[in-house]
Amino acid sequence: TFLTGFAPVPLLPFVTRFPNDAPSGWRRSLSAAMPAIVVACVLHWALLAFAGVYVTEGRVAFEAYYRIVHVTFAAATYFAAAFVLFKTYREAHGPDRQRLQWVVFGMSFAFAAMALGYVTATLAPLPFVVTRVVNLFSIVMPLSIMYAILKHRLIDVRFVANRAAVYA
Repeated sequence: TFLTGFAPVPLLPFVTRFPNDAPSGWRRSLSAAMPAIVVACVLHWALLAFAGVYVTEGRVAFEAYYRIVHVTFAAATYFAAAFVLFKTYREAHGPDRQRLQWVVFGMSFAFAAMALGYVTATLAPLPFVVTRVVNLFSIVMPLSIMYAILKHRLIDVRFVANRAAVYA
């Protein structure tokens, strides 16, 4: 609860090492900087959480700062993760690009939904149901990854779907 704004940060090391866990070029430099970035973010959010619990003077100003930092940081992190994914996709060739398209689409769509969820929940409070529906769109990420794995590693998804439709 205290570190909710920090929640998207662990995505950054993942996307810098995606898809083959051996970053090269600009991703290698970014990947090398990730431990320092993650530690700095943990410290920042821990200090915010500590201040939120123990600082009583200037509470209104602190809450406004927290709200702005929370939303800006979360949205910027999701944007950065999507940017790295799109750049990875753009630099991929042949079969790698084919495999990446569903994963990049699904993850980017989910990142956009989660960033929108942060913005709507914090800056423009909407009814609880609306924010949950927006957050529900993040389900696209695991579904697209599952589809990509099935399609490129195990079975031909279209063949199975066609046969299932015929038998149904």
